[in-house]
Amino acid sequence: MAAFTAIAFLLSILALTGVIVYASLIYVKPDEYLMVNWKFPLSPRPPVDQYMALGLEQGWRARIYLNGYNWILMARAVCDFDRRPLTLIEGGQFATVEALFGVPLSPGELFARRVIRANNFTDGEQFLRQSGQRGVQIPLVLQGKWAINERMFKVRIHSLREIKAVQAEVEVAIGKPTRTMMQPHIGIVTLMVGEEIPETERRTIARRMENHSNFQQLANLLGDHILSENRLEMGIQPDVVEMGKFAHHPFIVGVEDRPMRYIRQGSVAVVFSSAGKDPTDDQIEEKVINNRGEVAVILKKVQGIAIVEIRGYLKETFGPGFIPVHFYHPYAYNLVIIDTAPTRICWVRPGDHQQQQPGQAPAHTHALSTVEFGPILVNTKEGFAVPMDAELLTSFSRENAPWVAAYAGSGEAMIRDVLKPVFEDIAQRVISTKSINELIESRDAIREETETAVREVFNKPFHTDVERFNILRFDFEHSPDPQTVAYVNLKTQQASAARQVEVYAAQAKAEEARVAVEMQKSTADSQVVLIGAQFAEKAAEHERNRIKTRGEGVADVAERLQPRGTVVQALGILAADPEILANIARALSRGGPPRT
Repeated sequence: MAAFTAIAFLLSILALTGVIVYASLIYVKPDEYLMVNWKFPLSPRPPVDQYMALGLEQGWRARIYLNGYNWILMARAVCDFDRRPLTLIEGGQFATVEALFGVPLSPGELFARRVIRANNFTDGEQFLRQSGQRGVQIPLVLQGKWAINERMFKVRIHSLREIKAVQAEVEVAIGKPTRTMMQPHIGIVTLMVGEEIPETERRTIARRMENHSNFQQLANLLGDHILSENRLEMGIQPDVVEMGKFAHHPFIVGVEDRPMRYIRQGSVAVVFSSAGKDPTDDQIEEKVINNRGEVAVILKKVQGIAIVEIRGYLKETFGPGFIPVHFYHPYAYNLVIIDTAPTRICWVRPGDHQQQQPGQAPAHTHALSTVEFGPILVNTKEGFAVPMDAELLTSFSRENAPWVAAYAGSGEAMIRDVLKPVFEDIAQRVISTKSINELIESRDAIREETETAVREVFNKPFHTDVERFNILRFDFEHSPDPQTVAYVNLKTQQASAARQVEVYAAQAKAEEARVAVEMQKSTADSQVVLIGAQFAEKAAEHERNRIKTRGEGVADVAERLQPRGTVVQALGILAADPEILANIARALSRGGPPRT
């Protein structure tokens, strides 16, 4: 009987053990995880603001159970189960995590500042015990299969951000057709977390940080254990992201995709650092007063291609081709493209300049670009207003490009706002010392004098090389001053009359020679008389025509110059009839009256 009782007791113990084991041992498949709702009535309830159960607290547990057999005491009797598939993050993807429970965020916070990794958020109990904050978490979850408690965390899967080269039409040289090529891109980063930039530092761009792995490891830099001087600052970041695929937190890291500009042949890039500190005197190469009256600073040469963190124009120039990527940052640096190829600056009437025909060589084969303005209106020392068509061939050297950028902001502005008005002032100054007759008769001498003056002024302080200056014409015909047009027309008539007189004289001499030959051939006296009479008649006709032409010219001069006064009228008459001037000169030399 005792033996039977012992056996029954043992069997009951085994049965109870079997029941307990069966009720407590839970199997989880390899591709899933298990969430447990502990409902034992004698267990304590979690705090009101905790929601998720820790340890033996009642409620859905923060802890999850993974593949295999898991021991949960009497789970089948006092628990509810929720089996969920593992979260799969495939290649080319990553995930962000939002904690639904935890310490509430402080007022003004948008993200969880406290970095609690909790084994890639697979250990919810550790997250709560370490006072993890609710809200969007900064650490990311990368490729793989993860058992993340979906009742405690919300998982969002994102594709990697790709920055890549794009096929584009690129101008590789001035005046050459564009070429299809792969144009690299960069990413400009803006952070929504970090310390604010101190107002006293007058910076618009955040402090540079190291070891951020293209802004994928922000959790390492934002943890409480990081020293304050080494923390990230929110806002635009000075570093750019180069081409590749990156896991950028979509709620924290904003990336602006921008193409890298190709610096064409015949041009250089001048870099202006706009986001650094003010330079000290030992960092300054030269201070330039620009065309707006502001002080622009040219920095001393920086070794290599180092990142510049002081404000000013770099003395080094870059290009052609693609330049160091950090200089493409549009908020930290400004690229000023200066054309170093010769530029032809023209002052001509619109539509009146000579057009280049296909197959025709240009006036200056080495001038790759042309800038046109209207004619320059110059005034002679007598007050005659004359439009002048001119061309000026200039260039900016690679060494002088930073000074051009500092003075005017760009090569186009240098030509438009500086060189044009300065040249027009020089041309006016030179022409104002010349008479209108010198403009007509001595254009080459005026060109040389103007070119010399332009070279002296353009070289310093404008750092511009002058290769050639040419006066295309003095456009007397389109002068706004009617008296200028009248005077030049009279000068034209005078020259025409002088040429006509020469023609008449030559014709008269030829006629005399012919008559002499005819007279020599004649043997009869009557024939001699006849020939002489014919010659006398022709000579008289020639003299009448000459006197008539002189009279008409003098009368026209007198009528046109009548508004300018008697003296000017008399001078015009003398200028229009060179024979009168010659008679006056002979009379003065003999002391007698002139012959009319």
